[in-house]
Amino acid sequence: MNKIIKKLLNAVGIDTRKKITLVHYPDKRLSQRCKEVERFDDDLLHAAQAMVNLLGMLPWGTPLGLAANQAGLNIRMFIKRESVKGKPGYVAYVNPAIIWKTKAPEVESLEGCYSLVPGRFDYPNMRTPSIQLEWQDLEGNFYRDRFNGEEAIVIQHELDHLNGILCNGSGRAVSGT
Repeated sequence: MNKIIKKLLNAVGIDTRKKITLVHYPDKRLSQRCKEVERFDDDLLHAAQAMVNLLGMLPWGTPLGLAANQAGLNIRMFIKRESVKGKPGYVAYVNPAIIWKTKAPEVESLEGCYSLVPGRFDYPNMRTPSIQLEWQDLEGNFYRDRFNGEEAIVIQHELDHLNGILCNGSGRAVSGT
């Protein structure tokens, strides 16, 4: 599509960017470390919105999060379900990094994964119950906060994805069994 037609279509509200779909194991994009986000622009905002839209179309479970590589995007961003201004919603975490972990013992977490077997929520993982995270928002602003319990577990699960690790309990991709 030439640039003039693309500009005209975008000007009247027709999005010409690539649609995203859920990536399933054994797609090699799931086993690669995602790249840092350097540009905070409309493309990043579109990617985040497309990921939220994808979550709304998933056929099973209640999605708590989605990593960008699960949507075929090679960027360090995940979307996490949380309350936004008192209403259920999703928040984007860009270039996230755990900067502190509690010394408390790890806890076992039984997890599901949209890139693995549908409807399965019994992949065992040991997770740190309390973490401190640094990240950026979709405009590039920096944040730092502490997360505990389920929130800490979801963040660690999504960060594993961004680092090319699936939740099979051993840190290696599984065949779906």
